[in-house]
Amino acid sequence: MIGYSDLGFSSDADYENYISSVIEMVEGEIDSYCNRQRGFFGAGGVAITDELYDFPEDGIIFLNNYPVLSITKVELNKAGWGAADDWQEISSTNYVIIKKRGVLKLLEYPGREEESVRVSYVAGYESTPLPVKYVATQASVNFLHGVLQRKISPVARVDEFTIKLVLPEAFTQDLYRKLDPYKRGAVIIG
Repeated sequence: MIGYSDLGFSSDADYENYISSVIEMVEGEIDSYCNRQRGFFGAGGVAITDELYDFPEDGIIFLNNYPVLSITKVELNKAGWGAADDWQEISSTNYVIIKKRGVLKLLEYPGREEESVRVSYVAGYESTPLPVKYVATQASVNFLHGVLQRKISPVARVDEFTIKLVLPEAFTQDLYRKLDPYKRGAVIIG
């Protein structure tokens, strides 16, 4: 079993802090690659507040983040052009949501089209999807393996004159491919 001293740490607390920072780095890379807000894949999703949209002719808005766990509120700006904003929350009976695809159909009209719809909602997953957990675990293991490998044998002799560092990738192309269905803008089938 690998202990904190094997990785050059002076205490178990220092080692735990390091592991936490590795996990945070890996989660950040996953969120970034998938073009999602920080914490999107965490259990319970992430709260999105006052996302602003134009009112489309057909009343259908494609929310920026999906799947949607819940709608907190939908507001329409009832003011016409040249008037001060008049944001009014509408009842859930005046819209329909397709949560899996983040499609919001408004059944009530605002005072104008441009920047007249504000939506607050929770997007993400009730629990982290298994493929995302797998990628996070594997990338963390790959990263820690690379650190340990550099500690044990930091260089490898290629031939008599060339020496190179052995640095395995934490995120492989295979791991990125597993995240592709979770990227914002990806087509969700089913």
